[in-house]
Amino acid sequence: PKSLADKKPVFCLNLDMVGRLRDNRLEIFGARTSPGLRSLLVATNNTDGVEPFSLAFDWDTVEDSDHWSFISSRIPTVMLHTGLHDQYHRPTDTIDRINHDGIRDVAAMTLAIAVKVADAVELPTFRPESRNESNATRRRLEEAAPPAGTSRGRWGIVSRTDPCEPTCPIVVSVASDSPASKAGLRQGDRLMTLNGETFQDQTEMIMKLRSIAKTGKLTIERQGIVTAVTLEATSD
Repeated sequence: PKSLADKKPVFCLNLDMVGRLRDNRLEIFGARTSPGLRSLLVATNNTDGVEPFSLAFDWDTVEDSDHWSFISSRIPTVMLHTGLHDQYHRPTDTIDRINHDGIRDVAAMTLAIAVKVADAVELPTFRPESRNESNATRRRLEEAAPPAGTSRGRWGIVSRTDPCEPTCPIVVSVASDSPASKAGLRQGDRLMTLNGETFQDQTEMIMKLRSIAKTGKLTIERQGIVTAVTLEATSD
C-alpha cells in the first residue's frame, strides 16, 4: 500500500509452527541478530504471575523459514517455534494435536516482545556477526574453562564474555564445594545482577564480586528463566 511506501522495516517477529508447545519449551531463533536482544527476550519471558517458558536459543542461521529474507536484508529478527515433531508435513498432523493454551501463551509473549521493541528508546540494530555464528559457536563460547593456575577464586566462578550480550557474562566453570557451587550455579548460567546492580561488562562484574564482604545476591538466567541465588563467603 502507498501508506507504507516510504517505510522501512526495523524488526521482524516471525511465528513458525507454534501450535505444538510441549514441556513449556519454546525455541528462539535470531536472538543474536541484535545486541541485547536475548536480554530483551528474557525480560519479556519473566513476568510476574506468568509461568516463564524454558527458552532454547538456537544460533544457527539457515534459509529455512520466512525470517531468512529479513536477516539477509540486515534486519534484526526473532522467530518463535515450538519444535519439530513426528507428524511434521504429514497428514497425521491433525487439529486435535494442537495445544491451544500453548498458542495463547506464545501469542501473549509475541505481543509483549513487539511492545518492548516499539517502546524502546533506541531501535534494535543489526549485528552482522550473527550471520557467521552457529550452534557450534555457542558450544565453544559456553564450553568449560578451568580456573587460571591453581586458584579457584574467592567465589569459585570462572566466566566468559559474550560479545552479543556483554552485560551478562557466561559461567563456564564452577569449582566444587565453593560458594558458587553451594548457591547452585551451573556452567552455562548467565550472570545478570549482583545485589540488584547490573554490569556494564565482565570486568565490572568481577570488581563487584570482589567488593562483597560476606554475602551477595546474584540474579542469573538459565534457559531464559531468571532466578536469584545467594553467595555466602566461606571462613577461609
